[in-house]
Amino acid sequence: MTEQHFRNLEELYVTAPINALYKPEIQVSNKECRITAPVLKELYHGGGSLHGSVYFKMLDDSAFFAAQSVETVFFLLTAQFNINLFRPVIGGEIKATGRVLVTSRQQYSCESELIDEKGKLVAKGQGIFMKSSMPLEKLFRRA
Repeated sequence: MTEQHFRNLEELYVTAPINALYKPEIQVSNKECRITAPVLKELYHGGGSLHGSVYFKMLDDSAFFAAQSVETVFFLLTAQFNINLFRPVIGGEIKATGRVLVTSRQQYSCESELIDEKGKLVAKGQGIFMKSSMPLEKLFRRA
């Protein structure tokens, strides 16, 4: 793994069309990923707080890119992901941190935490990511 690999992953993330909706920032390092995003009212559910799909996205993305920081040849796929939601989020900013727990030849097990701007834990996730047959370098703009 090199710093260029981490920067390529960051570019891949921020240029994904879906992220135009969420406006996140990402930092990838060895076995870890941090994602920060504003809490946008456009992403609230009818009850007036952040929709659970945003919690899932932040947790899955941070765990995924932590795993992808280690895997340099193939693009990974989420095989399984479980979340626990603890409290609602209204306004401010959220931060997700994903970390690699265990690696094997074909799989990566990761965990992630989502924190609100007051530093309170709002959700946790754990997932398994598997290698696909897609070469990762084909997805990088600078490759």
